Amino acid sequence: MHMRPDNATFPEGGTRRVLLAATNMQAFARLVFDLFPQLAQDPRLDLRFAVIPGSKFEAAAHRFLLASGLRTIPWSEVQEFAPHLVVSGSPTRELFRTGPRFGRHVPFMIITHGAGNNRMRTDLSGVYGLAPEQLLGPRPPWAPWRNRPLVDWLPLAGEAALRQLARDCAEALPAAEIVGDIGHQRMRDSLKWRDRYRDAFGVAPSECLVVVCSTWGDLSLVGRGRANLVEQLLGTLPMDEFRVGFIPHPNIEHGNGPTPAGVFAPQLANGLIMAPIEDGWRALLIAADVIVGDSGSTTQYGAAIGTPVLLAAFGFEQMPADAPLADFGRGAPRLDLEKPLPQQILDAKDRGQDFDFGPILADGQPSERILAKTYEMLGIPAWEGTAQQRLPDPPTRPECRATSAWRFIVHFGPDLATWERLPVSQAKTDGPLIVRTACTDRRLWAAAEVLLDHDQHRTPEHAREAAEILLEEWPRARAASATTSAGSAVVVLQSGAAFSLECEPRRLDVVAAALPAWLFQQATETPGLREVSDPLMDFERRFEPPPTLRAL
Repeated sequence: MHMRPDNATFPEGGTRRVLLAATNMQAFARLVFDLFPQLAQDPRLDLRFAVIPGSKFEAAAHRFLLASGLRTIPWSEVQEFAPHLVVSGSPTRELFRTGPRFGRHVPFMIITHGAGNNRMRTDLSGVYGLAPEQLLGPRPPWAPWRNRPLVDWLPLAGEAALRQLARDCAEALPAAEIVGDIGHQRMRDSLKWRDRYRDAFGVAPSECLVVVCSTWGDLSLVGRGRANLVEQLLGTLPMDEFRVGFIPHPNIEHGNGPTPAGVFAPQLANGLIMAPIEDGWRALLIAADVIVGDSGSTTQYGAAIGTPVLLAAFGFEQMPADAPLADFGRGAPRLDLEKPLPQQILDAKDRGQDFDFGPILADGQPSERILAKTYEMLGIPAWEGTAQQRLPDPPTRPECRATSAWRFIVHFGPDLATWERLPVSQAKTDGPLIVRTACTDRRLWAAAEVLLDHDQHRTPEHAREAAEILLEEWPRARAASATTSAGSAVVVLQSGAAFSLECEPRRLDVVAAALPAWLFQQATETPGLREVSDPLMDFERRFEPPPTLRAL
């Protein structure tokens, strides 16, 4: 017996074919990360993904599926695949046109891929996902809308969506059921892992993580010209107390115009946190202490898990005036760009978030209900697989780097020194600029006042030589420092004077940058520094615990 190329390995007798379809990346993300892992455990299911054509974001959906390594079929081959169930995050006319082609009834399940149903579009007579144009099929010029919905089951995130459906498309009410939101469920179930996610993003327990969220479109935070808010926060929030993250909507990345990764490349290389747009954003929301956002789903998800929110934009015009989301927009505090940002952030953190998102995102276990309904629609017993898993440890985007250039403001009081370090991504800045050798922007090197070679350890002789070479190459710098161990370095001034420094490893960058500022403050000319002892002793006393300095 000869093998045929199309022979199946698994027995085909009881196999059920499931088509997972969508028009854009974010709709696929809900299917890929939240539903597919549970269905994929069942050897009775043949799962295929297909991109519904017609969206301006279609190419990004293809790229996402290709990068995910999932089994896909072209839309033109869907009829040949002949699924027993179609699950989609995109209710479109093109999706439902496939039904009559199968020659038999194939059930359709529509899963919302945002935080409820809120957005209105000019091409729809209702809210997106609930409009008759999306649920009742095509409208011939000679006939009214059909009374039978083409969707067989419509799981909704909350009571607000059901009320909106009753207004927009009452014919689809028999297919609707309030189950909650899978993404919201997984975030709630993963809150206990918050410290783990913060650690994965490199956020210390003592740091306040501020995450800027923007949906897409002209009424979004970015669309209202507030993209520079990311730079403002980085430039005004001291890096020893705050970290800044950014979650842009995938349509910003995949639409017309520049990409966030390109626009914010200097910030990403200097401390800004961005997760991959496919899924890591949920862990970043859990890790956040405060969210600065708009009317998009990421802001809603963050607020729904209890994270304080400051609004920097809000698209009231894109939602029904009486929607619960509009109530949130009217009641949530605003970020005032005319007032100091750090105190507003800290006030928001202390104030917390108490808006009730229950009508938008109902509590419950939607993944279990959706899974059970999937098998009911397939007509086979449920598979006893593993339960829904917590969100995985998040990666950061490959462009993300630790902060390596900052403005250093130090004050030497009568007792202890105080300082602020503010990340800098442009060479034009007020105040002394400190640059570590990990920085890749040579413009910042050229403007630096102190250069820190603290990424590798050398012998004292080689450390001094390395610092001297840096000063020779970058003559504008007042000093350079090179490490000999985790808590020790050799600091060399442009005048040629050199010092050995020992202190707590976590304070080495600060103390090495503060020393030349202190010596410059003591005198404009510092001849004979080898013989100077009191200025060094006074400098040591301004830190706790004190460092140890010795003139070389």
